[in-house]
Amino acid sequence: MKTLITNSKNSFFFLALFLLPGLVHAKLVGKVHAVKGESFALIDGKTLRLVKDMDIADGAQLMVSDDSQVTIGDFFDRRFHLLGGSHFVMSDRSHVLQKGGLWSQAHASKASVSVSTANLLMNAYQAEYIVTYDPISKKGQLSVINGEVDVASPMEPAFRYAIVAGQFTTAHPEVDEGYPRAPTKLGQDSLMKMVAQFPGIKSGDAGVAHVQTQKAARGIASAQESSPKSGEIIYMKTYQGAQRVPASASGEAQKYYLKLRAKPAKQGIVAKVRVLGYQEVTKTTSRNPASAHKTQTKDVQKSVKSSEFLKSYEVHQQKQPVYSKEVQRLIDDLKSY
Repeated sequence: MKTLITNSKNSFFFLALFLLPGLVHAKLVGKVHAVKGESFALIDGKTLRLVKDMDIADGAQLMVSDDSQVTIGDFFDRRFHLLGGSHFVMSDRSHVLQKGGLWSQAHASKASVSVSTANLLMNAYQAEYIVTYDPISKKGQLSVINGEVDVASPMEPAFRYAIVAGQFTTAHPEVDEGYPRAPTKLGQDSLMKMVAQFPGIKSGDAGVAHVQTQKAARGIASAQESSPKSGEIIYMKTYQGAQRVPASASGEAQKYYLKLRAKPAKQGIVAKVRVLGYQEVTKTTSRNPASAHKTQTKDVQKSVKSSEFLKSYEVHQQKQPVYSKEVQRLIDDLKSY
């Protein structure tokens, strides 16, 4: 029994000696706090999917996919929010943003932590700032929300100056030999556009957080108007009586229809038109042929009502030749001479 215990102790001792170099190498520098979308970590040549509460080892390379977002925390009360498409390398108190965008928030001033790009070297104790770097255009930009950040060029880290809240600076290889530009005042609209790239992240600055709340609470004006449901059939009541009314007939369509029917019809305006050069024609009886007055006699008028006369008159009319209106008018005019 004693020999077994001795052998077990020796086994644990040799196992510890074997794992000690690996434990020393795998120093933890942070932890994953939130993940939206697909993101990965390259640690010791192994690619691991980032998940919440995952430990981050020293030297780990974090790669955030497009349309994704990752929040990493270190052991100095800091939060690093990474944009989609970012490439970030974490080390102990010194991190490198190789591509994309990062929002750094410090909740305490326990230690000075640096973040660098290809042309910017930033160092701060307790500050909140956003830094971006585009490897294609080789442009880096630093915008300070609150606190103070010391900025310098990686080529000359000793030459640095402070960027305070409400200021920003940029760096480009072809401008001022690649050194950071002098601090410039940061406009509120520009700042809010950068903050809007990090949805769900609230600023520690009271003024910026208030603007974020106002923009989130503001709705679209047209969204308050009710729109009709697509595919809905509206029935309109067009009959009278106590018959059954469809369920939708009491809606807005019927109210609009009844409102139109209730309006009195517009009466037309009667205007009397007088044409100059013409005299008003009075209503007269139809014109009779001029010969009709000469051929009729008193004897004929007396016997008009007799049946024999009517019969002979009808026979006489049937025998008369039929002419057109123009010919008949010409005949009547000749008879009048």
